[in-house]
Amino acid sequence: MNKKHTLTFLNRLALRRPEQEVRLGQAFQGRLEQLAEEALDVAIETGDPIGKVLAAAVEKAGSFELARALEARCAEDAYNSSVPLREIGLVATRKAVEGLMSARPASEPKELAQMLNNLRNRLADLDRREEALEAILKAVDLQRPLAEQDDLFRFNLAMFLCNLGARYSDLGQSEKALATTQEAIVIQRQFAAEYPEAFPEDLALSLNNLGALLSDLGHREQALEATREALEIRKRLAEAQPGVFLSDLATSFNNLGKDLSSLGRHEEAAAALSQAIEHFRQLAEARPDAFLPLLSTSLSSLGQTLGQMDRWEEGLEAAREALEIRRRLVEARRDAFLPVLASSIHDLGETLAGLGQAEEAKSSCTIWL
Repeated sequence: MNKKHTLTFLNRLALRRPEQEVRLGQAFQGRLEQLAEEALDVAIETGDPIGKVLAAAVEKAGSFELARALEARCAEDAYNSSVPLREIGLVATRKAVEGLMSARPASEPKELAQMLNNLRNRLADLDRREEALEAILKAVDLQRPLAEQDDLFRFNLAMFLCNLGARYSDLGQSEKALATTQEAIVIQRQFAAEYPEAFPEDLALSLNNLGALLSDLGHREQALEATREALEIRKRLAEAQPGVFLSDLATSFNNLGKDLSSLGRHEEAAAALSQAIEHFRQLAEARPDAFLPLLSTSLSSLGQTLGQMDRWEEGLEAAREALEIRRRLVEARRDAFLPVLASSIHDLGETLAGLGQAEEAKSSCTIWL
């Protein structure tokens, strides 16, 4: 039995019998360097608990070089955003940051700034919001002096500012988030004027975030304008490179649906959300570990929007599918997905009530939990 088959067997055994996680951990003892990257593939293909067990092993005995290799691997398209890799992504990135910090001043500030930005992403994935904000603030502080010296660093500063805005938003600091995101967009528009083909995806991300912020602040028409601009950029990018940008396009359609719904334009909202669902379905077929949560979000939003148009039967279908996906997600990661499952149960109850099925609505909570 080769390395990958052995790890797959042990992971499936530990999933069925949690006490067998000990055996999985023992497999890494003395062979961590040889098995770590194989374990990433096993985690994506078969799910928990191998990612968490690997994270514990790397935390305890992983070298700086192994941490750098795993951090880079987790950032690749085939691994990025994978739910079973959240813990190992965080541990590897944090170890890489610690190694670079200990090497200062020999380490390059630009390299440390980028790694701190990556750490921000890993912390946010695990909903560790205060720590994520701390990491990106340090990255921005390192990047600002560099941005005064070189256009490339100024461009990177804009990306970091966009990420800082998102972290402020996570913590409910909307005004700071708005100002920071707008600063990022000013820089990115300057670059777009000088270099029209240079990284339009970063401007699209900032515009996407701006739309969400403006919506939260009640500026719905301005939010729609920003979201539409982001969507148009992402349409062009996805047409040229669907394998790279389809997920961004799906996200923009989802956000467009939310913006339109908030303005009472429910028919248009349902059409946009249906587009998002179509794209997320395609993505989830190839990467369920990354895209099933996003598919469930769009399905939930569609169900609510259809209900607002009294299209309860169609809304019920979307609500039930969202709930079923989230039930499976909770089976794998209860703490991470239980809140959204509870939201889906509530939505299902509302939809059943809209159909006049009051008794079934009352019992839906006990049926699904």
